[in-house]
Amino acid sequence: MKKDGSFEGPDWRGTGYFGWPEPKKGGNVLSGSIWHFCAIAVDAAKKGNFEAASQLVGWEEHASTDLSHFVWCELLGDIAPTSCFENLERSLAREDDVSRALDYCSAIYQRGLLSDAATLLRAFVRLYMPEAKDNPDIIGDYIADLLGDDLSDYEDCESINDYVEYVTVRMEEIEVQLGTVDVPIWQGDVLRVSSVAKTMLERLRRGHLLQRHRQKFEAMTGINCSRFYVDQTLQPLSAFAVLEEFMNSDAPSQFKTGVRYFFGHRIP
Repeated sequence: MKKDGSFEGPDWRGTGYFGWPEPKKGGNVLSGSIWHFCAIAVDAAKKGNFEAASQLVGWEEHASTDLSHFVWCELLGDIAPTSCFENLERSLAREDDVSRALDYCSAIYQRGLLSDAATLLRAFVRLYMPEAKDNPDIIGDYIADLLGDDLSDYEDCESINDYVEYVTVRMEEIEVQLGTVDVPIWQGDVLRVSSVAKTMLERLRRGHLLQRHRQKFEAMTGINCSRFYVDQTLQPLSAFAVLEEFMNSDAPSQFKTGVRYFFGHRIP
């Protein structure tokens, strides 16, 4: 929430999911806007009710600005039930605008199934243009989070075809290991909240932290990560303290492996 009372989505260098205004009835700054619809879904999902989240996919027409469309997609990735993602995948497949396509990729990455890595790879190949100054590098980063950090830079491969082959082989290996493609993964293995925390701790030891990792951890656990930043500046010691407290408690055991959560509630 800005000082003037306006809201333009969660601030991942600030209050994150704890900065969403409550969806008051009538008269507040969100009423009638895409932010109002999203706030309703967030508020309900924090309490374990995902009915509004399942309806959120139908509100895309209200996400009329680039910013609101991006936030809408990110939110879907964090709270929408799996049944909503067929629509997103279809939208991604027919979207020619690179910016909006990357928004859909963000949602699909946030869900993070092994099959989603294949969807992201197809999107990368379709959007990649060898002569373009700006290519969809973020998709490669998403794929690396899911399959393993050694896949983080497609430019390490001799050609885009080599990259595709490398990623495809990795996906096939993981499918053999897990026996399915319909399971959330992280760093080449079944998703564990503790694995996300370990990735964040490793990044912090190197002096930085990715906002999308903070988002994923906060979304899954409901742990307030606002202390990670002061005035938009990363506070490594504070971030370490929050993550290590989580890892040294019995909290990780309360989350089943290969399950999507929002604020500790299992997403259907």
